[in-house]
Amino acid sequence: MTGKQKNTTRRGFKTKKEARQAVALLEMKIAQEGLPQAKKNTLFEEVFIEWFDQYKNTVKPSTAYTQLNMINKHILPAFKNLCIDKITTAYCQKQANNWFKTYKKYHNEVNP
Repeated sequence: MTGKQKNTTRRGFKTKKEARQAVALLEMKIAQEGLPQAKKNTLFEEVFIEWFDQYKNTVKPSTAYTQLNMINKHILPAFKNLCIDKITTAYCQKQANNWFKTYKKYHNEVNP
């Protein structure tokens, strides 16, 4: 999905022949079933929580606090209970348009 290679490790084989058989079985399983996918029906809120746990370690506490308040007030009400795979570009644009109409300080500065 991301284009990145996935690696897996198997150990504990007594012979090279056993290791080669295990590789062959794994390749056959992937050919038949495909690669394991991320769980379906993941909610936006679940992804947000996972992301924010990482994000807050990269910024000052005051910045994390400010961002969390803005996200809780504006973004989560619109996206919280939506499944990630159901969120479309059109839905995101619709929300951005609603925020533009509702809030005076909504802007997107573009430097020509």
